[in-house]
Amino acid sequence: MLGWLVVAHVMLRLMLPLPLALSATFAYAAAGLWYEYLHFIVHTRVRFRPNSYWEKMKSHHSRHHLVNENYWLGFSLPVIDTWMGTNPHHPKSNEGNVE
Repeated sequence: MLGWLVVAHVMLRLMLPLPLALSATFAYAAAGLWYEYLHFIVHTRVRFRPNSYWEKMKSHHSRHHLVNENYWLGFSLPVIDTWMGTNPHHPKSNEGNVE
């Protein structure tokens, strides 16, 4: 991961002044860590409160694995699926079968 972060920083540095490049590199690293943490936690057997952020993330990601791997790709930001057209409308009755 560190190698990729250096590459990202060099690319950002070519486009931005040093303070902005450092800020963008930090934001990129933080987003990557957040994504990895979310991905890890939803694949564990942790039980989440109903209707919590974590439960919604797990449901969204489970649909990607169990229903159709071509949909629900925006794992850490599900709204991206709506923007990109990969969040088909699913009846409420099917959501319970996903988990």
